[in-house]
Amino acid sequence: MPFIALKLRDNAVLGCEFIRISAIEIAAPKVLSLMVIEVPLSKGDFMAAIDYDSFQYYTYDQYMTWDDSWELIDGVPYAMSPAPYPLHQKVLFNISKELDNNLECSNDVCEVYISPVDWKIDETTVVQPDIALFCEETEKQFFSKTPPLVVEVLSKATALKDVTTKKELYERTGVLYYVIVEPNTEIADVYTLTDGNYLHLGKYTKNDTMTFDIDNDCTTSIDLLKVF
Repeated sequence: MPFIALKLRDNAVLGCEFIRISAIEIAAPKVLSLMVIEVPLSKGDFMAAIDYDSFQYYTYDQYMTWDDSWELIDGVPYAMSPAPYPLHQKVLFNISKELDNNLECSNDVCEVYISPVDWKIDETTVVQPDIALFCEETEKQFFSKTPPLVVEVLSKATALKDVTTKKELYERTGVLYYVIVEPNTEIADVYTLTDGNYLHLGKYTKNDTMTFDIDNDCTTSIDLLKVF
C-alpha cells in the first residue's frame, strides 16, 4: 500500500541533530497508520529540498471520517496516539480545575474545556488543545473562535508538535496566552502574544502562581503547587 503523504521537519530547534520523517499511510477514506522515522544527521549537513506541492493534503470533512484520534494542521494529519501516561492526565486535570476555580469573567460564555474538543480553525486545520478557555456558545461539534488561553501538557507522542508546529499555529491565530507544561520536570513555560509574536514570560515551578489577564473583565490563574 503506497505512502501518499510525507512530512519532513528539522528538529534542530530542540538541539537534536536528526530529521524526523512522518509518513501517513492511507486507504481512502480512513487513515490506517502513521510511521515516524528519525534519521541521524552529522554536523554541517543540510536539509534536502522537499517538494511540498506533491504532498497529499486533507480537509475537515475527511478528518471527520477517520477512526482514532487525530489533529489536522494545514492539511497534514497528526496522530494523537498512543494514550498519554497517567501523570500527564493528572497534571491536565489539576490545571483545568485551577483555571476553572479561579476564573472570574463578566462574560458568562467563557468556560474551560479539556481535550478531546475540536477547535476548527479553517477547512484544513482542526486541533484538540489539552486545555483551552473558549468564549463562545456553539451548537456545532467544534469551536471556531480563537481561545484566549491554551495549555498543552507535554507527552512523548506530542511534545515535538506542541513546542514547534502548534506553538507557531497558536501564535498566528492569535491565542493570547500559550502555556507549555512539562509534567516530569514540573516546569511551565508561558508565552503571551505581543505585537503578533510570542514573548516568553518565563519558566514557572511548583512554587509559583501564574495569573492570566484575558482582558479588563476576565482573569484566571494556576497555582502550580496544586498541580504537581
